[in-house]
Parts: sequence; structure tokens; C-alpha cells
Amino acid sequence: MAASTPTTEPVSLLAGDTAKWLITLADYSAADGWVLTYTLANAANRIPFAASASGSDFLVNVPAATTVGWAAGSYSWRSQVSKSGEVFTVATGTITVAPSFGAAVDARSHARKTLAAVE
Repeated sequence: MAASTPTTEPVSLLAGDTAKWLITLADYSAADGWVLTYTLANAANRIPFAASASGSDFLVNVPAATTVGWAAGSYSWRSQVSKSGEVFTVATGTITVAPSFGAAVDARSHARKTLAAVE
């Protein structure tokens, strides 16, 4: 049995996992031609992606092959709808991207890293 699709943006995700959620925007229906896009941003990275229409709702479905390349860190995000030259921000938030298990991760404690630097 497949897991149900969340209906809110996640607060965290693991790079290398599929990012998937369904958004309903009462004032901006996908069936009416509105397009929903997201941007994740921090000091070092900017990650744009788009949702697809799912009836009148919007389905975000970013494949694992894409998220595996996302750098770990804390990001601010913004979602916007657009149609016929009009653009409206509909939500903002923060998300933490955890590193993929395939990525090189220094799991030493702060104390161990400091000791190694001093030595």
C-alpha cells in the first residue's frame, strides 16, 4: 500500500529522497491555468522547481535523482503562482535539507574537529 501524499510543505527532507506533496490553493486553481513554482534559497544555493497540475490542485514531485544533488543546509523557501503576467507569493517558510547517505559527511563532534585542527 502506498503512503498518502502530504498536503503541506515539509519542514525537512533528505537529499536523495523524493520530495512530494499536494497543495490546494482556493484562490488559484491549476484548472484555471495558474502555475505554482517554488524557490529554495540560502547564502550558497538557489533551487527552483515547479509543481504540476493535478485537477485544480498542484502536485510537487521532485525525483530522488534531482534532490540527491541538493546541498545540505537550511533554506528559506517561497511559493508563487503565476498566470498571464501576474505573479503572487502564496506561502513562505523554511526547510532543512539533510545530506544524502551517499554524500561524504564528517560525523565527528565539534570537540573532535577542534582537537584535530589544533593537533
